[in-house]
Amino acid sequence: MYDRDELGSILEGIKADFESAIEDPDENPSYSLIRSEKLIGRIHSYIIDQLVDNGVNPQYIHEDSHPSDTSATVYGFPKTKSQDILVHSYEEDGPVVGPRMAINVRSQLSSIGKNFDTIFERIYAESLNLHNRFPYLPLGYFFLLPKRGYDSSAKQKNIVERSENFDIQKFISSYSSLSGRETPEDEKWKYEAMCLLIVDFEQSPPRIMDDIDEFVEQGLVTPEFAEIYGSNVISVENFFEKLLSDYKRRYSQIHDFDKKADTDDSESSITDF
Repeated sequence: MYDRDELGSILEGIKADFESAIEDPDENPSYSLIRSEKLIGRIHSYIIDQLVDNGVNPQYIHEDSHPSDTSATVYGFPKTKSQDILVHSYEEDGPVVGPRMAINVRSQLSSIGKNFDTIFERIYAESLNLHNRFPYLPLGYFFLLPKRGYDSSAKQKNIVERSENFDIQKFISSYSSLSGRETPEDEKWKYEAMCLLIVDFEQSPPRIMDDIDEFVEQGLVTPEFAEIYGSNVISVENFFEKLLSDYKRRYSQIHDFDKKADTDDSESSITDF
């Protein structure tokens, strides 16, 4: 369902560039712009590749790449908001159904605990805004976090120090409450799928932590917590599987998938999804 090796390579590049910029800001002045195209844009591209590889027509995928480009902008309710990745086919003939999938991407490598409330409230409001107008919209959120954050004070001294501990149980439980929207009638503030991509940047190459048992072994969550929440919200595999399943199920009748492997007529193609 997703290319784990490719994601690992991207994370290795993000780590190298981010840490090099901390150590030598004159040569790499953009380390604080972790959400800029240079770093977070690599995650955008990766997600788009996974969508295409899993049957989403690339002609329908639009990215929020430039302020003057509104192809990834959605008029929600009550506000208009650009999306990092938006799937639609407004320019095509056929039924007009609005946006067909939206994914937003965020990373937070330092000051993680301090910014929790602000970020959580924004993410909550984003889903509500979009589902108010488009309840059938499959909506995903992909959030890159380190197992241990980069120390902000050390960064100011050009020192790479991964020493910020934060409450991982709080993140997993809180974001799990926003994830797993099943039907268009479900709560509008929920996301169909959410992924907390928690990465151990102390390892080389960086280690993707997507199994809750590993968190238990390292003392990051309790066994009781792990039993309740499992690995769902930290699993990249589950993120793509859930989002693509909802997308294909809700829009199978209008043929907006790239049916590379289909050789039968259109009616039989529908049943493949």
